[in-house]
Amino acid sequence: MEGVERAMRVSVPYKLASREYHPNDTLVALNGSKAGANKVLVIAGPCAVESREQVIEVACMVKEAGATSLRGGAYKPRTFALQLSGTREEGLKWLVEARERTGLPIVTK
Repeated sequence: MEGVERAMRVSVPYKLASREYHPNDTLVALNGSKAGANKVLVIAGPCAVESREQVIEVACMVKEAGATSLRGGAYKPRTFALQLSGTREEGLKWLVEARERTGLPIVTK
C-alpha cells in the first residue's frame, strides 16, 4: 500500500494488556485501598459540580452508600479544546470542602 513502510501482524490480541506481556496485577492506590486487588472501589458523584450545597449533599450520600471516592466535574470541556465551562475554581473549592467533611478522596476533571 502506498505510504505504508511496514505492516506487522499482532501475535496476541491486546498484547500490551495481556498477562503474557504484563503478568502482574496493576494496583492503583486510593485512600488506603488498592483498586485491582480483588476489591471493587466505587467512585460516584455528579457529572457536573453545580453548587456547594449539591456537592456536599451528594458527597454525604456517596459516603453513606459505601463508595470509596467522590467524583464531580468542575471543568466541562466543549468542542474547542481550550473552551471550558463549569464552576471551575469555585467548584474545586466545593470539592475540597466535601472531601474535608467526608474524608472521601476526589476525582475530577
